[in-house]
Amino acid sequence: MKLSEHFVLEEFVRSSTADKLGICNEAPEYVAINLQVLCQMVLEPLRRMAEKPLHINSGYRCSALNMAVGGAKNSNHLFGFAADVRCESWEECKEWQWLVCTYCDFDECICEKHGKSIWLHVAYRNNMPQRYRAFCIEK
Repeated sequence: MKLSEHFVLEEFVRSSTADKLGICNEAPEYVAINLQVLCQMVLEPLRRMAEKPLHINSGYRCSALNMAVGGAKNSNHLFGFAADVRCESWEECKEWQWLVCTYCDFDECICEKHGKSIWLHVAYRNNMPQRYRAFCIEK
């Protein structure tokens, strides 16, 4: 299912952890709608500004998958409100965070670095007030 010009549902539900553990991570219809809005409000604008394709590390997570990866109990990923976008460097992550925070409506925009893995967590809560939470986490 095509969510927007450059994004499809498959990239938001695929998970090697789900595959390994036999977890079905199919997105309900309301989640697909929320992901479409996330693409429209944050991911497509970021892709245009970054002038390159974005690679989704994690999108929708059913509750079993969210628990398996150690996600927050009330994670935006559970509702299709969030996606983690792989970054090539910490500098790129911070640049993309600045772009989202400056030019997009958003709920969360978090630079995350865990070992050699770097990603930008972005969220937009469809039909809810946005909290405009932005910070960085280095572990």
